[in-house]
Amino acid sequence: MRKKVNMEVLVQLGILFGLASMLFISLVNGNIKKYVHPRLELLLWGSGAVLIIIGIFMIPNLFKPKHCENVLSYGIIIFPIIALLIVPNIETRNEINSNEKFSSVINNYEINSSNKEEFDSLDNNIINVKDEDFAKWYVEIHENKDKYNGTKIEMKVQVLKKDGLKENEFISARKVMVCCAADAEVYGFICRSSETHKLKENEWVKVIGQIKYEEYENEIVPIIYVEKMEKSQPAKMEYIYFH
Repeated sequence: MRKKVNMEVLVQLGILFGLASMLFISLVNGNIKKYVHPRLELLLWGSGAVLIIIGIFMIPNLFKPKHCENVLSYGIIIFPIIALLIVPNIETRNEINSNEKFSSVINNYEINSSNKEEFDSLDNNIINVKDEDFAKWYVEIHENKDKYNGTKIEMKVQVLKKDGLKENEFISARKVMVCCAADAEVYGFICRSSETHKLKENEWVKVIGQIKYEEYENEIVPIIYVEKMEKSQPAKMEYIYFH
């Protein structure tokens, strides 16, 4: 006699293996970095493995009959998963942080000795900021006003136009993730250029300019005086990570 499948257990297995598959695929293709900080990836690999193990132990129950199967109640779990697939990313708050937050991030970010050696050796006295190094250079430039005043800098950034800026000003911004996409914010340098009016919000540009430290909102911060600017392809990694 053919055994009847327990539909409730089948749905439970589908949810477990489905969630595990989503985790593993996102970890392999790198999309998980749009949602959580890379330091949590090992934990997520473990979480996916636990889901698979739980599912394996549940398989023997697949053919055990149950008097009252309650499949519809699992909709409360399935619907959020479907919503996650439909809306794949959480929008970052498109707002530059205050100087108070500048200081907070800088105080909590540690620069190791290898980074310090890199800061001491510049090519032709130009800071060439690689996409993945924006965070450490952001902190280094804010911390060492005397060292970098007048130094040229080259970097790939997104354009952000904030209320309160002058017509010739924009923010050369990157999205920052501390833990997950829900806490992602925008950090960047104030830039001044006669071509600011040509820029579109959120477009990617390569900026070359000179760093000067000036007062902004009652604090001395680096201002980039743009000498050259051109459109650019987006950075491979959408987010940067301070911790």
